Parts: sequence; C-alpha cells; structure tokens
Amino acid sequence: MSNQDIPIYTGSFRKKDETIRKMTFAYKSDLPEEFLKGNVKGVRSVELPTGMKRVWDIEADAFRTFNEATATDSPVQTAYGHVGDDDTIQLIS
Repeated sequence: MSNQDIPIYTGSFRKKDETIRKMTFAYKSDLPEEFLKGNVKGVRSVELPTGMKRVWDIEADAFRTFNEATATDSPVQTAYGHVGDDDTIQLIS
C-alpha cells in the first residue's frame, strides 16, 4: 500500500441527540485513491448537507460523517498516518 503521509485530525461536534462526539479522523479528500478503491463499496454518491464532511474514523476504521456546523472546536491536525499492508491507516510519529 501507499506510504503517502495522510494528515490526521481530532475534533468534536454535537450530535443530533445533543451528546458531544470526539473523533480522530482523516478527511476523505486526503485519502489515497488505492485506499478508497478498497474501502468504498458501490458507486453511490450521496450529497451531504452543508457543514457535513465525509471522513475516515481512525478508531472505528470506517467512514463516518463529521458535522462541522455543530463543531465545539475546529478540527486540529494531531498526527500523520499512512495506509498499512492490511489496508488500515496506521498512525506515524
């Protein structure tokens, strides 16, 4: 897999049920094409509402949606990662 450095962010937002969700993630737009090919199923493209961003949740190892419109703080880059041989994003120092 790619050893391209991927910026990793941490941010928090308020969910619909009013709880705060802290997430460590990579923006979909930062993910290498080969990673997307292995993790995106089908060709369906859903347009997200304003403020919603599709991200790869590092802890869940899956795509999630980060709600920038209800962010309690701006996402901050906290690390870099790269795609490992097992098609997961590995954090690097």
